[in-house]
Amino acid sequence: MPELARVLDAHASALYALGRYPEAAAEFNDTIALRRKVLGDRHRFTADSLSNLGALLYDMGNDLKAESALREALAIYDRNLDAGNPTIAKTLNNLGLVRLRRNDPDEAARMFQRALDIHQAALGRDHLNVAGNLNNLGLVAEARGDFEQALRYYRESLKIQERILDADHPARGFALTNIGRVFFYQGEPDQARGLFREAYELRRRTLGEAHSALAQTLLWWGIANCVWAEPELALSQLAQANLILKTRLAASHPDMLAARGALAACRLAHAPQSGIEATVERQHIQALQQSREPSDPLVKILAGLTETK
Repeated sequence: MPELARVLDAHASALYALGRYPEAAAEFNDTIALRRKVLGDRHRFTADSLSNLGALLYDMGNDLKAESALREALAIYDRNLDAGNPTIAKTLNNLGLVRLRRNDPDEAARMFQRALDIHQAALGRDHLNVAGNLNNLGLVAEARGDFEQALRYYRESLKIQERILDADHPARGFALTNIGRVFFYQGEPDQARGLFREAYELRRRTLGEAHSALAQTLLWWGIANCVWAEPELALSQLAQANLILKTRLAASHPDMLAARGALAACRLAHAPQSGIEATVERQHIQALQQSREPSDPLVKILAGLTETK
């Protein structure tokens, strides 16, 4: 029985990596049920499967269930592991992402900082997990509107990656895209475009044309080009981002709402629709607005594009 659970968990993880989310979720749930039956609710291996499921559910956009699984895993780890165990940091990091997307940057920051402290103590400064924690602290600063602090975190993350990874490692794409987005917010088109282009080429080369990470870079590059009056390129990039994401994500996923809302706003701004088409475009924008705080930078940007349309 324990061996079967291990095999199921490994297979679910492989499905997750391939982007086959529903299948992976079903197998993680099977693994959790098996481990609860054989090992009990408080066993560390049960927590491992719960943590994996929580990360997957976050990527699927199911934040409520993700948080439940991650909090249960964290409670088990806190009972069974030393406080400085990196396994705890992994779950803290994923739980922080959930809290950030649920508009709780303060709790997210506490979780990311605790994860960073654990990883630095256990793994040293120059480690990919440390770079990831710094990147996520940058996301918190960005969500708070502190773009200078966000840049410091993103640049520190990128420097670590450049010291320890090959130039072609796809992980660098996160920091490059995030730094480009901050420069976009700050009205620096040349720097933003250069970073988006570098991230796009890196991700396309290393991850392929259909990866969701590539779609994220295309999304923000397209939004920037729409604002900077390059509508033909912008519409092409945003349409490509939508095509990639809709093969992987539910229509209600936050990333899907962002991609559809951005494409709709750019169409209304530069290729005006009429009648039913315009109504549908505005519905996409409204769905995005309802999923985010009014102060969210993307909400403000898209409002600026369409306010006179």
